[in-house]
Amino acid sequence: MRVVAYLAVVAALVVGGMACGGAKPAQEATQAQATQQAQKDAAPGLGEMARGFEAMARSAKEMEELSKRPPVEPVSFKVLAPFFPDLAGWEKGAPEGEKMSAPVAISNSQVDYTKDEARITAKITDSGNSTMFLAPFMVFLTAGYEKETSNGFEKSAKVGDQPGWERWDGESKTGELNIFVNKRFLVELNGSGIENNQVLHELARKIDLRKLGDLQ
Repeated sequence: MRVVAYLAVVAALVVGGMACGGAKPAQEATQAQATQQAQKDAAPGLGEMARGFEAMARSAKEMEELSKRPPVEPVSFKVLAPFFPDLAGWEKGAPEGEKMSAPVAISNSQVDYTKDEARITAKITDSGNSTMFLAPFMVFLTAGYEKETSNGFEKSAKVGDQPGWERWDGESKTGELNIFVNKRFLVELNGSGIENNQVLHELARKIDLRKLGDLQ
């Protein structure tokens, strides 16, 4: 919006100058001040756009690299279920899972953790190296990605040696932590009724990500 406002101000000043056939010194000063203020207001928006384009370029490059990996048969969801650890103070439910062949070949397993009114849903997906499945997540995996809102944030993150991203909304007390393991497996931790994302990081540290990444 700032960028659009800046362009509108510049356009209005140019048109005004053309209509008058040349501005007087006082008018020129006023126009200069207006242009400087418009540039100042637009700067944050321009910077945000530039960062966005950079993130898109990096994610496109990452997707190109991923597309070179041959597709593999996803493991059974029964193989993924044992990776969910116990979490002190939380009740862990029974894991559920599925394996599908279309529209993309993937398998996943998930389990719920509950503590009073709080809940964490943990999910592990084997993408089978499917670029169709992984594509929507690439921009979030870009190192340095960050977005702040009035209620929280979203940003890239690392868990151990694995890249990922997290979100937090303080108003709704909801958060998520996602981890991309060995460019194939996606671990998703979604919490509601939690005080912050610390408990999600605690749960993530208990998952054997190295062993998960070594699955064939």
